[in-house]
Amino acid sequence: MGSEFGLGGKVRKYSSNFFVKRPLHKKTLHLQKYWLNSKINLTIMKKLIVLAIAVIFLALSASPVLAARKRTPKVRQKAQSAITYSTSQGVSSKVRFRPDRLALLINFSGFNNILSGSYELTYTANGVPQGAGGSIILGDTSTKTLLFGTCSGGVCKYHSNITNAKLKIISITKSGQKIVKPYRIRV
Repeated sequence: MGSEFGLGGKVRKYSSNFFVKRPLHKKTLHLQKYWLNSKINLTIMKKLIVLAIAVIFLALSASPVLAARKRTPKVRQKAQSAITYSTSQGVSSKVRFRPDRLALLINFSGFNNILSGSYELTYTANGVPQGAGGSIILGDTSTKTLLFGTCSGGVCKYHSNITNAKLKIISITKSGQKIVKPYRIRV
């Protein structure tokens, strides 16, 4: 059943059945607990190291937060609502945009020393030269409308990408002098 071996004067008894559980020695039990605890500690340490690396990476890769200025609504300043141009010679004129900015509105006055007059609007729309014009009727103070576009049969088509817009008001005085009043228009 069992055999006895002498080791250092001590006799131990072993079972012939190798798989029989035997009580463990205190030192062996302590070493197994230490080994199990160290294995758990290594797993926790690995997780902590991975977490620390992730936090450092995020801290270094994140851009700093910059505070934006408080937004205030933009108040669109109207361009000069009207330009009045008059001299002691020539016709007086008041030029302004229509509220939708798709046309110019012109009023004429001061016809005292005028024999005749005309007006010309020229501009480029989508690279194509365009224009409109007419004659000044002496004594007519009604508002003239010059469209940035064309109208036919009550249907108007407005031009886009308008550049290089210019208005000329030409007056011929009773003495025969020609007076040209140029306007540059920013549409």
